[in-house]
Amino acid sequence: MELLDLRKEAEALSIPPSKKEPSEEKIKEYKRNYYDILGIRHDATPEQIKIVYKKLALIYHPDQGKHFGVNGEWRFREIKEAYETLIDPDKRKEYDRKLGA
Repeated sequence: MELLDLRKEAEALSIPPSKKEPSEEKIKEYKRNYYDILGIRHDATPEQIKIVYKKLALIYHPDQGKHFGVNGEWRFREIKEAYETLIDPDKRKEYDRKLGA
């Protein structure tokens, strides 16, 4: 089993960082499902989710991202929301049910 879809991850990480934060409307329009946000498969284990979250958090965390030239506060919030839902078995089950997975 693959940890994640590397093609999706490469596409997500190769997007040049924006110098200004997008509007709330743009964020809602852009919102993807939590699996896409983290770049993981629907059958990812909690351990795999943690690994991916930590990696993305290092890049997009507002305090850490500055070192990489990334201004990703809104992206970090999206990543954190996805992680908090998918790492909790009950929340993940409910989320999957809403997705129809």
